[in-house]
Amino acid sequence: TLAQSEPVDVSAETRERMYALGPAAAKVTIPEPVASPASLDARPGVASGAAPVHFEATGSAARPRQPVVAVAQKPEIPDYLRSKSHAGRVFGYAIVAIVLVCWAVVVFRNSPFGGDSSNENATDGKGNLAAADNEAPDNPGNESGDLMADSGKESGDTEDDVPAGNARPFQRNATDAAGANVAADGKGKSSKSGKKNRAAVDAAGPVPHPPEEQPDNIGPVGLCKYLSTEGVSLHYSLGDERWYVLPRGEMIGAGAMLAVPEPFQCQLEIANRQGLLTVCGHSVIGLLAASGTGDFGLELQRGRCVFRASSAADPDAVLSLRVAIAGEIWKVQLPTTAQCGVSIKPIEPTRLPETADKNAYDGGFYIAGGTAVITDPAGQVHEVQGGDWLELPLSGPGAANERPPHRELREIPKWMGPLTMSSIAQSKAAVFEKKFVRDEAIELSLPSIAEDPNPYISHMATDCLGLIEAYGPLVNALRSQHVEARRAAISELRLWLPRHADNQTLLKNELAKKFPPDDAETVFRLLQGYEQDDARDKLISTQLVEWMGHSELAIRELAFNQVYRLTGKTRDYQADGSPAKLQSSLRSWREHVKRDGGLIPAQKPTPNPL
Repeated sequence: TLAQSEPVDVSAETRERMYALGPAAAKVTIPEPVASPASLDARPGVASGAAPVHFEATGSAARPRQPVVAVAQKPEIPDYLRSKSHAGRVFGYAIVAIVLVCWAVVVFRNSPFGGDSSNENATDGKGNLAAADNEAPDNPGNESGDLMADSGKESGDTEDDVPAGNARPFQRNATDAAGANVAADGKGKSSKSGKKNRAAVDAAGPVPHPPEEQPDNIGPVGLCKYLSTEGVSLHYSLGDERWYVLPRGEMIGAGAMLAVPEPFQCQLEIANRQGLLTVCGHSVIGLLAASGTGDFGLELQRGRCVFRASSAADPDAVLSLRVAIAGEIWKVQLPTTAQCGVSIKPIEPTRLPETADKNAYDGGFYIAGGTAVITDPAGQVHEVQGGDWLELPLSGPGAANERPPHRELREIPKWMGPLTMSSIAQSKAAVFEKKFVRDEAIELSLPSIAEDPNPYISHMATDCLGLIEAYGPLVNALRSQHVEARRAAISELRLWLPRHADNQTLLKNELAKKFPPDDAETVFRLLQGYEQDDARDKLISTQLVEWMGHSELAIRELAFNQVYRLTGKTRDYQADGSPAKLQSSLRSWREHVKRDGGLIPAQKPTPNPL
């Protein structure tokens, strides 16, 4: 208003508030000025003889004495400026705080993270009670140690029941079924929430019987704890018939199926800290149900594992084990001073047999330190000293009653010791480990890893596809750009093909989707394999050599795989080599077949004795 030179109109109420907010200054009351003597005489009521007023003279002027000062009373504050009481506000805050405290108590008391032991039944992601069959007999086998065969499929099942991704559900025998009642959520999704629920239910194992229904001689439930802090191990979910990465520190129940890819190891603590189990890479195992005496049981389908007894509680204790191999139960008594390694290596068939040969493997029990007592399925006892082994299988018609010829073991296998890798191998293993998706089914992520441009990663991923029997991606790997992956796919398909009766039908249907009819038939014939007698036949040998020059890369690799297996020679052949190098090698092979009458020379007739 000063700048605009306009008058200010202040209301009386505003002016009163402004004055009230100002400082309460002391008001000075100044008495009326003292009149002169002459004027006092002239005032009415004042006598002429009254005492005169005294003045003080300072300098040239006279001034009256100090005036009387009177302090004004303190002004009253208006009602609208008075501070109001906070009692109502404090009371409201107190009510809100009490409500929050009560709510927090209720939430934490009912929290699912509180480990409420009253919730004994696991449920799936939809709130349904997890399936668990408590009526399965706790009988690992018959008296002879043989496992009961189980086809794993109902009579009405067809190949259409195979899950997406062409990973065949694992067929389990009666030993697995006795403890395989692992609860499953039945969800086919690979979401994080569903994965967590499924892992919790799978680890819970079968729902236990009430204590009054258990026999008095029942042993502890055979559980293992996953101890490895690095590497990758896979577990099979019965709910959606898929494989997932095993979480760190997971408790594993009886009936669980585990697969360990190369180049990793899986460390498991045996129930009640009885011992330590190390599962080597490229292995598949299953945990058996606890026996009546509580012996720990394991089924080794393929690969290697090492048992070590724990001497922490009792140095004189003996670790009792049951090892299922090819449908038969072996019993091992292992002292704390000994280590027991078990190896099972399946043999590729030379021709598809009508029935699967349960002894089509190489392996054995290896003992390091101490003496182990091994009982075979027929009941024969073998004492194996440290540094020695028991070769498997027990061959010959009298193998059930007689000990097979013994071959001397030169040295304890290196895989029974600590895992040692070079710095380069460690870096490659770390890269491969990062490729696995923790909360997703392996069948969904592993096929893309098998197509990795890195030959090492592609090879390891293809081997892992063979462990989980994902035959669909293995067929795709036959056309891989890496020779290591192609050869791994061939080997895994040949091992998988005779394992189940209907695998031939599944493979033919898959090949029909990926190859032309003629090529699909050729691929299937090459996967069946050839024998030594076939290699001595000139027509069959010539056909194999011609297939080595086929336009399809998968057929060339398969044909050379059979030729090399029969002859042990390469003649500088490479299925993915340049056309000039390929033709040069083929000429050499054609000349070889023409000269010897086949891939291998015919056997010379045995002369008749005189």
